Amino acid sequence: MILKNGIFLYHGGYAKIEKINLSNCLDGKDFGSGFYLTTDYEQAAKFIKTSIVKAVEVKL
Repeated sequence: MILKNGIFLYHGGYAKIEKINLSNCLDGKDFGSGFYLTTDYEQAAKFIKTSIVKAVEVKL
């Protein structure tokens, strides 16, 4: 996502998100339920790796 002022925001998920639906957000996160974004590409990339590992563990 690019803001009007040119700042890029990244989400650390591994699936493309067409529309944000806050009802899909999980409770119990550090800052509560919500759709988390970061301006740090490297941080988002680390979250993607973590998300994939968690998703694979759930399927096992």
